[in-house]
Amino acid sequence: MVNIAKVSKICVSLFAIISGYGLYLDYSKTDKVETEWIGNRLKKLMTDYWFIFLLSFFITMVIDRRPVKVYFDHNIWEGCLNVVLDFLGLSSIFGSATMLETWWYMGAAILYIVLTPVFVDNKERLWLIFVATGVLPRLFRLDYLGGANPYMFLCAFEAGMIAAHYDIVNFCINVKSKAAWFVVEIALIFLGYRLYTYLPYGKYWEICWAFFPLAVVIFSAGYLVDTPILGPALFYFGRHSYFIFLVHTFIRMTYGMSFIYNHNCFVSYGLLLATSLALALLCEKLDAALKYREAVYKIWDKMQGRMK
Repeated sequence: MVNIAKVSKICVSLFAIISGYGLYLDYSKTDKVETEWIGNRLKKLMTDYWFIFLLSFFITMVIDRRPVKVYFDHNIWEGCLNVVLDFLGLSSIFGSATMLETWWYMGAAILYIVLTPVFVDNKERLWLIFVATGVLPRLFRLDYLGGANPYMFLCAFEAGMIAAHYDIVNFCINVKSKAAWFVVEIALIFLGYRLYTYLPYGKYWEICWAFFPLAVVIFSAGYLVDTPILGPALFYFGRHSYFIFLVHTFIRMTYGMSFIYNHNCFVSYGLLLATSLALALLCEKLDAALKYREAVYKIWDKMQGRMK
């Protein structure tokens, strides 16, 4: 049971791998210049985050003055800077305070978008970049930066880009001998699982956060997404996954811990998923009713147009 819980932590790696795969394909097909493409991707990333940020800021201020406790622990000026950096999704990059622990990944997502044009323009050197990401920290004897650091999942992001460059997922989906390849993929997942559970990921993060999660992604694409019930369920949760990510920690750690974890592990997982989905759907409905996204997109596009 402990190993199952430990393996569940590959969720960040899955996000990073899928981000690398999708951003590689998106940038490879675009006819936009680098800055315009980056601007459009940041617009899609940040708009919903800002909605949840503002909503959370005011609601938690009423509940328990959480923003004051989190941001203004030292002085007013540092507190204001903390608010601005967290609003921009940069708290994890600058090491400043954040209202919600899992929002550190916003810094990683921004970093991945900015790096995508550089990596895609050097796509023939992606393997070299991947190796350098693992070698350089060890060469300079840098300590393990922790599992909530944008830079620690670059290897997973690059693994997703390498998979996209070589079209690995489509190869696995269209392989002729599905039964034989199923056995191969199960073996890879089992090997990755054993390595992940026994190797210290502080030393072997490429294996734990790139190899094993990539094997899971490839297997899911080849054998799970087309199944009659599970496939549509995965697509449904995928459509709402961003809002679920943005709100679930309020339930899991901040306000609903005693309610969620006062059951056995499987019931707790189910409660967390159900309540996170319900809250995410509510936020999406409110977003649509206020026409918030449309307004932000119009403002963003006008600002981007003036900068050309």
